[in-house]
Amino acid sequence: MANDTITAPKGFLAAGVHAGIKASGQPDIGILVCPTGARAAAVFTTNKITSAPVQVSRQHIKSRRIFAVVVNSGNANACTGRQGLKDAMEMCRLAAALLGNKARPDQILVASTGIIGHRLPMDNVVKGIETACGQLAATPSAGLAFSKAIMTTDRKVKLAVRRIVVGGEQVTIAGTIKGAGMIGPRMATT
Repeated sequence: MANDTITAPKGFLAAGVHAGIKASGQPDIGILVCPTGARAAAVFTTNKITSAPVQVSRQHIKSRRIFAVVVNSGNANACTGRQGLKDAMEMCRLAAALLGNKARPDQILVASTGIIGHRLPMDNVVKGIETACGQLAATPSAGLAFSKAIMTTDRKVKLAVRRIVVGGEQVTIAGTIKGAGMIGPRMATT
């Protein structure tokens, strides 16, 4: 069976776990890892009001070599002030420390989605990141778990995988997104 998830490209690991951020019991912490680091680019919202994770990741993407993206759902960590920034940076610091692959905190991207204006339950987030880092795998189930962990009001997982031949070599490209109620399509929020 082909791996048609975010872990389809060689060299990527993922995990998604329930950490208690969402009352539904659904996965709410996800981590996608490239143990050797990957060249990265990003597009961020054009909104003038940005969440702590957007502010942190805008800075971290400048390193251009990214080892992981750590995501939580159920809480956007938006409009949370200085503490929100500290929490987003702590998520990066913890992921870098747990990965043990010489990644620096500024080589980890962070994303959050969910309710606005509430602080992250950091005890849950920390436990979730620790658990997710312990479950990292390149399996289809790990890739699917990551995709489920980024969902909020979505009704289904959204992912795509394409395999193409470039210069005689097979190349695999994969992506996963979330979003169900886009209220401002020009905000570049995905």
